[in-house]
Amino acid sequence: MIRKTSLFLLLVLLLNVKAYADFSFSNRCLQAYKDIFALKLDDARELIRTEKQQEPKNGMPVLLEDYVDFFTLLVADNKAEYERLKSHEGTRLDALGNQDKNSPFYLFARAEVHMHWGLIKGRYGDYTASARDLKRARNLLVENAKKYPDFILNQKSLALIDVVFGALPSNLKSLASFFGMKGNTKNGVALLERVKNEIGRTKYSFYDDEVIF
Repeated sequence: MIRKTSLFLLLVLLLNVKAYADFSFSNRCLQAYKDIFALKLDDARELIRTEKQQEPKNGMPVLLEDYVDFFTLLVADNKAEYERLKSHEGTRLDALGNQDKNSPFYLFARAEVHMHWGLIKGRYGDYTASARDLKRARNLLVENAKKYPDFILNQKSLALIDVVFGALPSNLKSLASFFGMKGNTKNGVALLERVKNEIGRTKYSFYDDEVIF
């Protein structure tokens, strides 16, 4: 009886592990990330599509899809495409909300989505929505940094936000201040340099391209 109970518990645990949502930077995800920063967006989309089909519980493709939209809208000057794609932000935040809450990527990935769309909304003139998104991104990153102080990717994104708000023209800085946001370009660049020097010694060394970006 004890043996049967033990086997049953083991089976339940194995099934739970298999079904557990997680963030895994598989080889496909890594190649998709590299393709995105090389602006091979169609190649990246295909890899992401395959990863989602074969690893449906992996949350990383959701974040990578957001990178694809970010670069698509950053490179193009296409307001119609912006209007078409901007609903993806909410969809992805909902999808990421179903992932492993005990992973340092849980809050980080949500912050990245807010940051991407905050920058894109600013690019397309939605300044108030942009400030709100960037504030949400910063708040999530600060919270994540408290939970995972050694998770270096928090510092990468906090530095980027610091640079962005520090570089705003004076008329937009007043809007940012209304939302309690301010930045310092010099401090942000210094933090990016520090992250760049340290990230190569971590398992997140592939993020070096983004630090340079």
